[in-house]
Amino acid sequence: MKGRSVRIITCPVAGDDDGEVSILGTEYTVKISNARPFAVRVDTLIHEYAHCLDKFERHRGDHDKEHGSAWGEKYSQLYIFIRNEADRLNG
Repeated sequence: MKGRSVRIITCPVAGDDDGEVSILGTEYTVKISNARPFAVRVDTLIHEYAHCLDKFERHRGDHDKEHGSAWGEKYSQLYIFIRNEADRLNG
């Protein structure tokens, strides 16, 4: 993500979605539904941030490619990192 920034906000999200990511110039904006429970918001953040790491704009609009193997690898790396940090903090 060299040269890009990510802004994360909690706010109402349209429809039944838990979150979404958009791109404007060099900035990604990750929106997480503030109507969801905390655990769902954390999972959604990991999901949407993985899109940022996978350079989401390459696949925008193609659901299968948006959630392909490159995205899955980023998602799993983030999930493992968060889980390990939580374990470390909780002793």
